[in-house]
Amino acid sequence: MSYPPAFHTPRLSFVPINADAHAESIFECRGRADVMKYSINHAPDPSVAVTHAWASKYNHFDDQTPIDPENVSPIGYVISELPASSSPSNGTTNGTVNGTITNSTPTIDTTPTSQNQEGQARIIGTTGLRLSSSPLPNASPSIKRWEIGYGFHPDAWGRGLATETVRGWIRMVSEKGLVDGVPGLNCKPGTGNGGVEIKRALAACTDARNGASMRVLEKCGFVLAGEFLDEQGRRNFEFEFAF
Repeated sequence: MSYPPAFHTPRLSFVPINADAHAESIFECRGRADVMKYSINHAPDPSVAVTHAWASKYNHFDDQTPIDPENVSPIGYVISELPASSSPSNGTTNGTVNGTITNSTPTIDTTPTSQNQEGQARIIGTTGLRLSSSPLPNASPSIKRWEIGYGFHPDAWGRGLATETVRGWIRMVSEKGLVDGVPGLNCKPGTGNGGVEIKRALAACTDARNGASMRVLEKCGFVLAGEFLDEQGRRNFEFEFAF
């Protein structure tokens, strides 16, 4: 199976980002000011070429090449909605109630990505993980953690899809061992490698004005870890989920 694997939650399909295949669709999200308002750049991508360059940073893994923990490729996915006929109905143990996952575990899709019908559906957002140190003022640079990021087209707002995405990440990492299986990365969570330690935790950073994102994280069990200022002096919060 190639890494990272595609996976599903009750309503969503997650297919690994491929810049050549997905850049134009991703630009429909990242090219919007309302989507990028609270992003790291705080501004929309000006062109598909810029989006392509951003997407090209993801999913560079080779089973044969050891990875430096200081320079790990981020893991990234495009998000599409599953066809209604493929989604479990509300009221079942694997369904959704008011947009909230009730008792579901993500399903890893072993079909090659190019053959996934869901991969051809409209892309409504992107999400990813990156291995980095905490930006909090007193954090040690030798301690890394996996940080979640996500963004959705406005057509997908207000339906619990961000919550479903974050809960999908939690289960993929804590139950499916997604980050334990990064090809070439010998530094397992909770152990040291060349002076680097990877915490058994997921992190998420959000602009202090982004109340909607903070509510999603708190709903999913993340707790406030601290406050920091970004390079432009804007207040941000870091949240953490230990597993």
